[in-house]
Amino acid sequence: MTVPARTVEHQPGRRALTVERAAEDVSEFERIVPHSDVDTACTRMRMHPRTLIRRYRLLGRAVYPGLWYAEHQRRRIAADVATITPATVDELLDFAEVIR
Repeated sequence: MTVPARTVEHQPGRRALTVERAAEDVSEFERIVPHSDVDTACTRMRMHPRTLIRRYRLLGRAVYPGLWYAEHQRRRIAADVATITPATVDELLDFAEVIR
């Protein structure tokens, strides 16, 4: 038995992605990005870089330079955060002595 792929129809409250919406998002991104960097533009739009990459591909356009790097950086940061271990009491005491 095959499990159907998750699409926006299976996610209540989310609208289907259309070419028009993708074009609006890409034009908004391209309007914001000259005044900041790619990562800041993604943050202002409240979109992950991978989401914008999908929109560029839907439109059949070349991906904006720097989007793949921003996506890679977000993945790297997420991986670093996922592997953080809690500090032990001894490590905290050592740190407290260092900053005194």
